Amino acid sequence: MKSKAALFFLIFLLVTCANAQNHRKFHKAQKILDKATKAGLVGVALHIDHPRWGSQTVTSGFADRETSEPLEKDHIFSLASVGKTYTATTVMSLVQQGRLKPDDAISKYLPDEIVDNLPLGHSVTIRHLLNMTSGFYNYEHHPVLNQLYLDGKLSLDTLSHLEALQRYAYGQPATAAPGKEVHYSSTNYMLLAMIMDTILGEYHGHYMEQTIFAPLKLRSTSYRKSPDRWLSSAYGDINDNGRLENITPMAIETTNWFIGDDGVYANAEEACRFMKALLTGQITNQQTLKEMTTWVEDQYGMGLMYDKAFPYKEVIGHTGRGIGSTTDVHYFPRQGITLALLCNTGKRVGDPQFGKAYNRLRKRIVKLLFL
Repeated sequence: MKSKAALFFLIFLLVTCANAQNHRKFHKAQKILDKATKAGLVGVALHIDHPRWGSQTVTSGFADRETSEPLEKDHIFSLASVGKTYTATTVMSLVQQGRLKPDDAISKYLPDEIVDNLPLGHSVTIRHLLNMTSGFYNYEHHPVLNQLYLDGKLSLDTLSHLEALQRYAYGQPATAAPGKEVHYSSTNYMLLAMIMDTILGEYHGHYMEQTIFAPLKLRSTSYRKSPDRWLSSAYGDINDNGRLENITPMAIETTNWFIGDDGVYANAEEACRFMKALLTGQITNQQTLKEMTTWVEDQYGMGLMYDKAFPYKEVIGHTGRGIGSTTDVHYFPRQGITLALLCNTGKRVGDPQFGKAYNRLRKRIVKLLFL
């Protein structure tokens, strides 16, 4: 009896110590986030899924600065380019069904009018789009597009996606021959969305909902549809004067306009749940996951970024830098840790002051997790 009592006491002690450690870690995370919001970021949400600490969301700052509405765990952000991972996963679901092959030429699914006007377009495959080796110019980086939009002289509602390609991608020189080098380009993922529409014969967003959102019960996640409630306001320094403005209408307009390369809304917990499910084989089969995590230049797979560095050794996921949002959603395979770090402050181009505050925040979170 004494030995059993001692065993129960030992188990109780271990559980109590583990819970105390969890509390300390998340308490430290709270302090890190609070420093970041004091440094100028309006609102930050961090969700950590840890094999020993458990799973928890920590938030700091405001969902809406003007009304002093505090940011809470249910608040939803635009994920910006993290949406590319959702797009790649949807494309690879079609591959699993045999409805396309990664090495199919894009000319099989896109009209000549598009393929003829992109450099070496007839040599580019689906794989090249997915792993950023097409050599296509990134239409989002076109200075005219950015300046017109930020100056309020362009409404995206008046710009079709085909017109965006015509004005800001056609005729641009190739960054490299197809398959040779990684050059990040959102043009690739706009084209993937168009290809899915061709294959499906309908809007690809519905298929994304059926293959990702519904099976994972991602009830607060949507694609190109701003949520009715819990949407965080968005902030950015549009005038480059060191002051943040509420740019929520612009953030909604851009997120709802992009196809393939952006467009996903989610809260921190659901963004984290998606990335963990994908990279632990809960969405695709192992062969598909192996293809998605075959790295080119140790940088990019299919809709996934890759990095090897101390202290975490390996990290897989994606970053997002959008109008009014800065995001990181990552999985650390050696430790089994997943995190989503979402901020409602940022601008697709610029914001050096607030970008520095976010980068400091991210470094401190890494130190908390691994040092």
